[in-house]
Amino acid sequence: MKFTGAIRGGRGTRVNLQLYDGQDVELNPVLAESWLQLLMQFLKTSLKAAKNELEPSHRLYERLVHPDNADFFMPLREYAPSRTNLRNQQNGPLSQLDKPIGLFNLLVFRVLSFNTPASRSLPYNFTIATLNDFRKSHTNNQAFFHNPKAYGNKSPAWTEEGVMERYWETAHYIWPKYLKDMQGKEKTFSAFIQWMITVRSPGDKHKAFLHTGGLLQLLVGGDLVYGGIVEMPTIEEMGILIAKVSRGAIAGLVFLQLLPPREKGYKYPPVQVVHAFTKLHNALKERFTEEEWEEMGINTLVLEHSLCKLKQVRDIL
Repeated sequence: MKFTGAIRGGRGTRVNLQLYDGQDVELNPVLAESWLQLLMQFLKTSLKAAKNELEPSHRLYERLVHPDNADFFMPLREYAPSRTNLRNQQNGPLSQLDKPIGLFNLLVFRVLSFNTPASRSLPYNFTIATLNDFRKSHTNNQAFFHNPKAYGNKSPAWTEEGVMERYWETAHYIWPKYLKDMQGKEKTFSAFIQWMITVRSPGDKHKAFLHTGGLLQLLVGGDLVYGGIVEMPTIEEMGILIAKVSRGAIAGLVFLQLLPPREKGYKYPPVQVVHAFTKLHNALKERFTEEEWEEMGINTLVLEHSLCKLKQVRDIL
């Protein structure tokens, strides 16, 4: 089937697809019930783990309950230990994302210290001065605050010169301008991601958001959705972004046989990924009860996150 054009997103917004004109793609994938049930069981098991109802003998217990593992394996992103710690903080960054201090601490949390003992226990109310003092006092225990493989690949060292200073600058000089410019405008998720990619620090050509590739852009953007700053991505938006990032969620869709396997490095056409992601979303919506859907907190962000986690646990599902 040859397809060119655009898919209409939610809220009357046209979402432009970077489509492959003339390329034949499969737009009606078959979702086998057995694969769907496997994902549903993973999500239900994860909810049990989050509620401390999972038996220690369960094969996923160590990955979903142990604090050193749960941040990495938990598909229900808001139940991950680090996110739980952040959400439970009074006057924490999630309640101050409309202020420079909120964005600064969110970046420190998400980019530099996620999936560490610190992210699961500390209050995040740093200034650049107190963060530097904290860093100096923990020179011999960097693992407390920094996990270089928090996202599977090596992330920036927390001692790297200028990273935290750049985040402080971004939070104080660029973030307020963004919030002011967006007053009264539609704050779509895809528009925010594009802004995050392209915005530069004043006076130079450096990226305002250092060390934030496609995966971290989705995570930071998702945190801002939960903080009420950016709108929840539509199914179409998320499908397009999954195709663009081409990481764990693609592997999840291939595992579920909603996308055909391809050689490493292959870029699936966005329209094909949108169809696969839509089919999965709708199938889950039909099978989960409204109460289950609500308690798990399933939305486009959580579904993308869950697809990423499938890759990590598929060997024992």
